[in-house]
Amino acid sequence: MNFVNRSEKKQNEDAIAIAQTLKHEISNQIASPQDVLTHRLDDQANLWIVADGASGLTKADHMHVASDAAWFSHFLCWYLAEHNDDSKTLSTLLEEACLCAKTQFEDCPELEKPSCAIAILRKNETSQSYDYLLLGDCVLFFQLKDPQSAEISYLKITDDRIAEFDQRAINEMARLAKQKNESMIAQRPFVQSILIHNRNQKNKPSGYAIADLSNDWLHQEITGSILFDQFEHGALYSDGFDQLQSFMSLDDHKFGQYLFSHSAQDLVDQLFVYQDADSNCIQLPRLKKRDDTSLILI
Repeated sequence: MNFVNRSEKKQNEDAIAIAQTLKHEISNQIASPQDVLTHRLDDQANLWIVADGASGLTKADHMHVASDAAWFSHFLCWYLAEHNDDSKTLSTLLEEACLCAKTQFEDCPELEKPSCAIAILRKNETSQSYDYLLLGDCVLFFQLKDPQSAEISYLKITDDRIAEFDQRAINEMARLAKQKNESMIAQRPFVQSILIHNRNQKNKPSGYAIADLSNDWLHQEITGSILFDQFEHGALYSDGFDQLQSFMSLDDHKFGQYLFSHSAQDLVDQLFVYQDADSNCIQLPRLKKRDDTSLILI
């Protein structure tokens, strides 16, 4: 399997699952935190997931695993893998997962409730297609082949709304850095109010869509299908990995060629070299040196 899931935090807030449809009876019991935090990696997969938990701005830890965002992203992966019923749409399964997780946070203040960007791909033998769902700033990237001409093309699917909100904080960090003649990264503590305001825009009409402890995101998710005879390769990744394309200044076609000609390990290693060389976030202005990074190549 060609995947990487890497973090420098105490608990990785990115989660992945590479799973197959199960034959055993589905249980309605919520797994223990340890089971939830264990990656699901099956050899004969028909389901691939990358989930990127939104870091808790208030440092809440209701689930006692160091990060509620980590628990939520891992829980969604666990639930979707354990309940991989191909008679249900991906939207229905994700809605069930979110509402199931809600039972663990009944008395939690709104700002402390976790949320999660997610990319899901599932092989559908009935329709002879790959079905996908995307919420938030995770990325789906496909290499496609025209069945008639065999011409190769690339399709990148993401939702830029979270990035647009993040850019407001990045712009303020850049302004403060210039005003104070200090490094940009040193300004992160001074934009906390902007980040909290941004977080409060989740699943609002003028905000952004993301999986959370509700079904308010429903009908805002990006869904679609790619027929088997069009699908060559696919990638799912978190926004932490998406920085590689920005560092390399490549358009989608050139980046797609590069992406699918390298291993996941080599690609993430290269990203970390770029980030280490730009630790003050000058070449690529961003909120921090690096984020949790997940990549699945198919």
